[in-house]
Amino acid sequence: MPPPPSLSDVHDEVKKHQIDLLLFSHYADEIEACPNIFNDVVQWAKRLREGGVKPLLPTNVIPALMGDSNENSAADIWVVLPKMYDAYTDNINQVIQRGEEVWTYNALVQDDYSPKWTIDFPPINYRIQPGFISQSLDVTGVQYWVFDYWTEDPWNDLTKYGNEYPGDGVFVYPGNMVGISGVAPGMRLKWIREGIEDWEYVHMLKALGHADFALNITRQVAPDWKKWTRSTDELYAARISLGDKIHQNSAQPLEQSWSGFSGHQIPAYK
Repeated sequence: MPPPPSLSDVHDEVKKHQIDLLLFSHYADEIEACPNIFNDVVQWAKRLREGGVKPLLPTNVIPALMGDSNENSAADIWVVLPKMYDAYTDNINQVIQRGEEVWTYNALVQDDYSPKWTIDFPPINYRIQPGFISQSLDVTGVQYWVFDYWTEDPWNDLTKYGNEYPGDGVFVYPGNMVGISGVAPGMRLKWIREGIEDWEYVHMLKALGHADFALNITRQVAPDWKKWTRSTDELYAARISLGDKIHQNSAQPLEQSWSGFSGHQIPAYK
């Protein structure tokens, strides 16, 4: 791993972006088995913070990377798979309590219990993770590794990653092949967006002072990675209950500090 950039280099990168955007750097990835670079990783995180950029790190939340405070931590934003969350729940709760964020990601089929995002799983799989499960577990963002991992014929062949994981790495399709400008979003991406809106409903009710009401509904539908409903009727009933409560309190202004779902744009890996 190279040494961290200079502070002036970080500032130069920051100047390229809107000042009111959340700026983060996905500066390393899945490094839990590389203890020889842990020192360098922490130095990268410190330099990014100095320059006004949040260090984002997809990896297991292990003590060697957590440090004893946010100042010595390898991340302001930890990104974990469901199985990584379950393996390090106590550590994750600790970093959340000291002000760091936890996002989740999804790839392939890596366990037999959490939602899956490859093709041919029921639609609720794509929606439940960024929505109700994320709220139940205090997760504030979602990330995915790439959106356009296309074969030569992506409208008909979604097996670039292999026949075992069809559609992995593909959430949009090339529009020029079907006569439209830009890309065409797939239904899985639309369902993920619906899940993010579920998350935002709960967040709005928290801002209105109804956190207990909202989280009670959320945790009935999807308390964790293993116990989540497969019933669309239950999911829609929960969404309607949340929406009705927001409507009943719509005359009350939302807190000015509301920032929304950190991963709303679902940034792809770089």
